[in-house]
Amino acid sequence: MTADAAAAQFPECSRQPTEADVDGAKGAHKAATQFFERGDYERAIQYWRDAYGFDCSRPPLLLNIASAYEKKNDKSAAVGILELFLARAKDSPDAPSVREKIANLKAAIGSEPAAPPPPVELPKPPPPPPPPPPEKERPFGALPWVVTGSGATIALIGLVPFIIGEGKQSDAEKACATRKGCAPEVADQGNTGRTLSLVGTILIPSGIVIAGGGLVWQLAFNEKQEVGAAGTGGIPLVSRGSRAGAARPRRNAIVDEAHLAPVVLPGFQGAVVEGAF
Repeated sequence: MTADAAAAQFPECSRQPTEADVDGAKGAHKAATQFFERGDYERAIQYWRDAYGFDCSRPPLLLNIASAYEKKNDKSAAVGILELFLARAKDSPDAPSVREKIANLKAAIGSEPAAPPPPVELPKPPPPPPPPPPEKERPFGALPWVVTGSGATIALIGLVPFIIGEGKQSDAEKACATRKGCAPEVADQGNTGRTLSLVGTILIPSGIVIAGGGLVWQLAFNEKQEVGAAGTGGIPLVSRGSRAGAARPRRNAIVDEAHLAPVVLPGFQGAVVEGAF
């Protein structure tokens, strides 16, 4: 805060305070002193500013405000308030010690290390892809399908003699419907047809049963089951966070032998803040 900025907060006094203003200034000064002693410097500054607003004819209030700013470690604001005090109270007996105090504060400000730049946040790497699901295998493999296919094949094989046999029997019945006194070749044809039909009658249902059993085996008892997760024989990696030693700023001790005289405000009640820097 510069002296001009401080002057904007504390305008030049152009009026005489009334009795009510003086009473308000006393109450605000007392409250500010109590907050200062508790270490609540922000509230102390606020109430001393109110006290100055009630009674602007008392520039020493600015010294108290400067002390509170310094306690907050806001040295720039303290310098601005002290420079404003010198401008408003040129003939004050505290002027030499205030000038010395301003010089010490400026030296302390110049010796403070510059604030480090904010850390640059690197983009976070994308999360690793999820592991593949564990492999699954059917406990009986393709064997149920082999059985199903074999049954279907048997049924198809049995269909051929059945069709041929039924055809031979049909032809024999046409040639000798009464089945009496039939020619030998017609009788042989009928007998062969019955044999072939019998073979087909046995093979077709047998194949269907076998194929159906294989299908039930596959659908009901050959579902995929986990046989173990993907190989993880490696040793898990342990991420070690880097330890960066934070460099602590080196503080230069500044010896300040100047002490402001106590601020004495006639008629004000409460503790008086001494300019201890």
